[in-house]
Amino acid sequence: MKNYLLTIAILLLPILLKAQSPAVAANKSQDTSTLVKPTFPGGAQAWWSFLAHNIRYPATARQKNVQGQVLIEFIIEEDGSLTNFKVLNSPADDLTAESLRVLALSPKWTPGTKDGKPVRVSFKCPINFTLGPPVAQKPSGK
Repeated sequence: MKNYLLTIAILLLPILLKAQSPAVAANKSQDTSTLVKPTFPGGAQAWWSFLAHNIRYPATARQKNVQGQVLIEFIIEEDGSLTNFKVLNSPADDLTAESLRVLALSPKWTPGTKDGKPVRVSFKCPINFTLGPPVAQKPSGK
């Protein structure tokens, strides 16, 4: 009889455990804290405009026809400043240097918040360097 009950208990154990897992998952999903992402003054459009107006294509990269994306990760601090720049991908050192130069010029962001309190937030920013077709030179007046 004991063996019979033990066998039934062993067979029912996985079913009981599986039946409890949704309740455990439901408790984990009841996290009510809300993360509000940081924002650049004026929003995303203003951020891309800031980058476009401040980035200068390095002459050496232009001469060598170097193009590509620089991907930089950084922290937006509780006071909105940008710190801890980490280059994740770059086609050339001069493009990296220009990207870092411009990011250092950034005004403070509105920091991210969690439960209404400012928090540090990691942010990844792709900066694309592309060359358009060569500009045709005007012929001289002679």
